[in-house]
Amino acid sequence: MTGTRQTMMTWAKVVEALDEVPAAFREACHQVVGDRPVFPYVVYAPTLGGTRHRVSDSVLCDLDDTLFIVQRAGRQLATTGYPWAGIRDLEYGNSLLYSWITIWGQTTQGVSSTTTVVFNLSTARYFRPLISKARTAPPPADGPVQLDEVAGASFKFVNFARESLRPGERVRKAVWQPALRRPVATVLGWSLYRSVSLAHLTLLTDREVILIRDDEESARKGKARYGGVWRYVPRGHVVSTAIGETPEGFLTLTLGLTANGRIERIFAADRRAELERFQRALETLIVREPAEGERQGA
Repeated sequence: MTGTRQTMMTWAKVVEALDEVPAAFREACHQVVGDRPVFPYVVYAPTLGGTRHRVSDSVLCDLDDTLFIVQRAGRQLATTGYPWAGIRDLEYGNSLLYSWITIWGQTTQGVSSTTTVVFNLSTARYFRPLISKARTAPPPADGPVQLDEVAGASFKFVNFARESLRPGERVRKAVWQPALRRPVATVLGWSLYRSVSLAHLTLLTDREVILIRDDEESARKGKARYGGVWRYVPRGHVVSTAIGETPEGFLTLTLGLTANGRIERIFAADRRAELERFQRALETLIVREPAEGERQGA
């Protein structure tokens, strides 16, 4: 088999009928889809080489208000349903051709769960409708995105921010942090450093908190790293914020999420004023707009 053919076998594809679903998944997919007259949006993601995420091939099905994911679990198949409104946050990452999405959220069984799907970057377009739907709250109106708050970030991260925003979405606050290192030893007059945090950008928009970062396992070209990682958190799923300090004198921003979720980012000490402004802006919005489940008394 040629290298090109091997690569093509890793490409995800949209499945337009039940008989196009790989045989091993067909019965499980039929249990989800049933005998609907209109076949829903279904994507098949073949196994992708690499050891970062030990994930086999997957079938994703957008069915009404729920995303169903069928994956191999040993010799069996496991089906997990995530109601769109219950998805707490979603991560999308890519490094060269290796891409993935990870979903955290409440399942149709009422339990918190996490599922990762890997795929070839060349077929990322098939996953964009699903990523967009997971970002449940729409922007306020159509129009140009507003990036004034991220003007100080690197060119790469400004572009990443622009790609992340939807028409009409505005960045309310942003905190840019270049890569952080700390000295650990001096040998023959040369200082040795250890990485504390790779470059990252934290955005508060009209509807979300978006966290963009370099990937620690990505390939490098000089000082730059290929690809990136985006994490989208609907604002209604953020329940608290806290600014702390590490023993080395760095600052931390911690976001408390629904279902006991937690995200932490590390910043330089001179970012305190920016972090405090970010925290005040987010806390004001948390008070004004509680999570969807809280509004409904769940």
